[in-house]
Order: sequence, then structure tokens, then C-alpha cells
Amino acid sequence: MVNSGTITPDLRAFPDDKTRFVTTVKQGKNGKMPPWVDILNEQEIADVWAFVSSRRTP
Repeated sequence: MVNSGTITPDLRAFPDDKTRFVTTVKQGKNGKMPPWVDILNEQEIADVWAFVSSRRTP
């Protein structure tokens, strides 16, 4: 959830935007985060979103 580097964000501050999150997980991001569409199924992605969104600090 927390990253001390500069490439990935602090997931606690990820916007409350499930569509953006799912798209990012499935397609990857800027060539730095690989796509997970072939690794996680829809339910697993939904479970990760539930975890991330439950720990958001708006």
C-alpha cells in the first residue's frame, strides 16, 4: 500500500475510482506496471479493489 519510491503511488491515496483501478490492473500503466489481466480473474481484481478502497485515506 505504501511505497517509498517515486514510480508507484501510495495506494492509500488512490482515487475512489473503481473503473480506473480495474483498467490499470488489467492493462498496466506507463510501461512500468505490467498488465495483470492474464493473472487475476474478475473476482480477484474486485477483491483487491475492496482491500485498497477499504484503506483509503481521502
